[in-house]
Amino acid sequence: WSTVGWGCQESFVFPSHGTTVMWRCAGAAQIRCLGHVRIEPGSVVPMGSNVSITCVSALDCPWASLSILLNLTAPEGPPRLLNSSAAQLQLRGFRLPFSIITCLARCPNSYWNEVVCGTELWAGYPPDPPANLSCAIPERSESLCCFFVLFLFLLPVKPHPPNFLVEFENSATNCTLFWRSEVQGQHCRVRYRPVSSSTWNMVESLESEKCSLHGLEPHTEYEFQVSCKIHPERGLWSNWSAFQSQTPEAVPTGLLDVWYKKQDIDSQMQNISLFWKALQKSEARGKILHYTVTLEALSHGEPKAIETNVTTQTSYTRVTPKMDYKITVTADNSRGSSPPASILTNLSIQDLPSPRNVSAVAVGNNSILVSWKPPIKSTASINGYVVEWINTHRKSSREPHPSWMRLVASNLSVVIPEHIEDNVCYHISVYALYQDRAGQVKSVRGYSRGKGNCSNSLSDLLKPA
Repeated sequence: WSTVGWGCQESFVFPSHGTTVMWRCAGAAQIRCLGHVRIEPGSVVPMGSNVSITCVSALDCPWASLSILLNLTAPEGPPRLLNSSAAQLQLRGFRLPFSIITCLARCPNSYWNEVVCGTELWAGYPPDPPANLSCAIPERSESLCCFFVLFLFLLPVKPHPPNFLVEFENSATNCTLFWRSEVQGQHCRVRYRPVSSSTWNMVESLESEKCSLHGLEPHTEYEFQVSCKIHPERGLWSNWSAFQSQTPEAVPTGLLDVWYKKQDIDSQMQNISLFWKALQKSEARGKILHYTVTLEALSHGEPKAIETNVTTQTSYTRVTPKMDYKITVTADNSRGSSPPASILTNLSIQDLPSPRNVSAVAVGNNSILVSWKPPIKSTASINGYVVEWINTHRKSSREPHPSWMRLVASNLSVVIPEHIEDNVCYHISVYALYQDRAGQVKSVRGYSRGKGNCSNSLSDLLKPA
């Protein structure tokens, strides 16, 4: 009889090697051995050891078929027969912390495996040997006293990266990260950044399985990462698990910078052209779908009919009856509209002189310096300047749309670095703005590199290609 750490019921059947094994036990922890199992170097070995398991059968049937199971499962490769009643199984680099070893025998002309015997096999890590050993014999004593230090070796564990998800909860600037870790009580950290940035924002010392983030930029692609470890003061951090998501859009906050040109067609009608720049990404807070332009006719200061128009361009032209208007322009995305930019046209403004002494000089790096002097005195105050430029070599069936930039009234020069091509002549125009209306124009030619050919006239731009 043999006592082992595993038990059996009075009747137990399980598959093994495609056959059926049966044994009966009088108790839950004792079986009757019909032979013995021997483990070398022992039943407790260091992790990763080579192990030899020998099964010797005492059944009264020579040349029985012997098999050795680990946790009721056949290992790779059959055992090697030593003689008619013994077999040996070699395990290389054994790394299971605990295994039940079972030896089975099947006699010739039998359909049943019988249990020869079983035992247990343990593998683990031995403790560190004592260190700092010192011994001394007190004077006039025959006793030897030794002192040493015992070490507790902690094996650091690197957890798996946690799986997590990101929820924005109808907010464009706040979100919550939820994750689930395999080990309870882990300590985690979160880092996040816009995909376009190389700088991480870090949140550490998180003991819960969620983290709320605030102050995100709307309509921005973010990368979120989470890493965890088992103990807050020691151990290894897991690899970062990553997730990318775009924050929702939000209502635009930027105010469009609008100015206009007015041209009389006849005594009854006028042409009004509006211009503005697209909002910066941080101001648009989403994809701008279109711009809404409203014109409210003013008659003796009283409001009249309101006309609303939509455009996807950053300019708008309308022929209207000759009267004053209150004009508003908004940028619209999926969440709403920007604050309205408002201008008031004023028919009474007639004296709108142009800037003086306008010049354009190449300054290298495909840039042109444009400078001017203020206009002669006008009855209307100046609230800025607009500089336009256009490539005179560009051929188009329609008048090409010029590039432009708006400056405050104190600026009397500007370097044009945008959209300037090398060795190209540009037609440059400067306007003074009177209550956001462009006055009379002053134009010059400018070449992007030193002295060049600027002999073509502006009329060349209007010729069909």
